[in-house]
Amino acid sequence: MDMKQKMHHNRAMVFCMVLCIAFCMTVATGCSKEAQNSDISAVSQTETLQDAAQIEDGIYIMLYMLNEDSWETEIDADTEDADAELTTTVVAEISEKDLNAETIVVKYNEIVVQSLYGELFTVNHVTKADNKVIVDFDSASIAEIGIPEGEEGQLFYNLARSIDENLGDVNYVYLTMDGGKDFRLGHLWFVAEEPFYSGRGFAE
Repeated sequence: MDMKQKMHHNRAMVFCMVLCIAFCMTVATGCSKEAQNSDISAVSQTETLQDAAQIEDGIYIMLYMLNEDSWETEIDADTEDADAELTTTVVAEISEKDLNAETIVVKYNEIVVQSLYGELFTVNHVTKADNKVIVDFDSASIAEIGIPEGEEGQLFYNLARSIDENLGDVNYVYLTMDGGKDFRLGHLWFVAEEPFYSGRGFAE
């Protein structure tokens, strides 16, 4: 084989090697992209399943509030007709595992109280024992809200009603202030040891 033929042969070998390397890189890149796409798809599916689980795990609670058009209406809390006429409901979604009296009080505070007065009251604690729920408030925080006289009764009545109707095992709701003292606000005065709410109305 003369020099010219050797050079031609070497060029052909180099060209073949370049083609082989290019082919291998293309295949490797394709596999890498496919693996990445597979990983992204797997992550997306996992997130979708997690989102679906969260949605499936959620439940709705009903919160009661006084119609703004009915502030001046005299309230007879012993009748269901008065409840239907004077109150409206708002819906809040919570996790099923969080369905308890404390969550209902927190949501009522955030959604109802803040929407009506632009402020939140401070809840010291919410406790449940058997069929009783006790909600203890910080009196100073309630005073700062400035609830107009005559609205206090229905505001806290609707809070107690929200607790009762979302929890099937509650018969009595007690309201206290500042670590177990009597609940006193405006013309309301409820002794700490006596229920504020019983079943479908104010306690006798």
